[in-house]
Amino acid sequence: MKFALAAVVASSAALFASAPILAGEPDKEKTEKVEEAKEEKKICRRITEGMGSRKKVKVCLTRDEWKAFNSEQRRRSN
Repeated sequence: MKFALAAVVASSAALFASAPILAGEPDKEKTEKVEEAKEEKKICRRITEGMGSRKKVKVCLTRDEWKAFNSEQRRRSN
C-alpha cells in the first residue's frame, strides 16, 4: 500500500515538474495578435446627434479615431 502511494506521488511530482518544459515558448503569432488587440481597443462614448436633439448615440472608436473625430469637431465649430 505504501509503495503504491509513493509511486503515485512520485509520478505526479514528475508530471508537474515537466509542465513548464512541455509548455515551451509562447507562440509568436498569438502574442502579436494579443498586442495588436490591445492597441486596437475601442473606446465607447455617448454623443448627441445634432444641435437640437437630446438623444444620444453610442459611438465606439479607437483612440486615434477619437482624436481625429475631436479635431474635426473643433475645426467645424470655428
